[in-house]
Amino acid sequence: MSNPKVSIIVPNYNHAPFLKERIESILNQTFQDFELILLDDASTDKSREILKSYKTCPKVSQILFNEQNSGGVFRQWDKGISLAKADYIWIAESDDCSTTTFLETVVNEMDKNPRASVCFTGSYMIDSNSQQTSLDYDTFWVKRSIPEGSVRVFPGLQYLKHSLSWDCRIYNASSAIFRRHFYSHANKAFLSFKYCGDWFFWSELCRFGEIIEITKKLNYFRQSNLRTTFKSYKEGDNYKEAFKVINHNFEIMAIRVVQKVYDFRTLAQENKKRPNIKYQHKENDLFSL
Repeated sequence: MSNPKVSIIVPNYNHAPFLKERIESILNQTFQDFELILLDDASTDKSREILKSYKTCPKVSQILFNEQNSGGVFRQWDKGISLAKADYIWIAESDDCSTTTFLETVVNEMDKNPRASVCFTGSYMIDSNSQQTSLDYDTFWVKRSIPEGSVRVFPGLQYLKHSLSWDCRIYNASSAIFRRHFYSHANKAFLSFKYCGDWFFWSELCRFGEIIEITKKLNYFRQSNLRTTFKSYKEGDNYKEAFKVINHNFEIMAIRVVQKVYDFRTLAQENKKRPNIKYQHKENDLFSL
């Protein structure tokens, strides 16, 4: 398999009950120009047997098993990205699943917006039995009267300021694709995180490109007792990492404001040196992101 449009990474750890549904929802996508990379982080359940059953699948480019657990899912993300052949990356969490048109929809919008670093959709919440729950993390669409199916494109730093500075709007990795070449420039500090690394990850990608938000539910985000994030919230271990991410986000925005000040002063100096030529800046640009 050479030059696929999308590299799909499934990082698995002890999600045998959900693996088949996850993989089949990928293989049944209406968009088919992809490779599938299956990673297992030393699972102790029947995950290995299930993953091996896809060995002859033409879409599967690699199946790799860790003999020792890496200690964090984000290291598996990085491993998968390093193996990927495509520039579009989809990290499809091993306990989630998706509608058949998810990939077609997000790829189409990314193709239209070459400056975008991330494109994501809304998600249905499902339980361990794949039944939809009453949870809804996309209620802001209704509160802000945003029509379902809208496609909105935001400058990355503005999105960071308004939607990621205090909380993670991109709440499930399975709902998003991103451009790999932007990741190569990102701060990799998130690799040491256990719980909030995805929040740090999306914040970093905001630095390099635009964010596309599709107000339509095309992903299924599973809430179960097996999920690491569920355990972290229950035990309170995630909050220390959350404070680190918030601090990181405000550092990014502070650096941007300092750059704006520098640019503003430079423009003013150039205007003094060359009075016949006026270098323009937008009103209130100094404090905008």
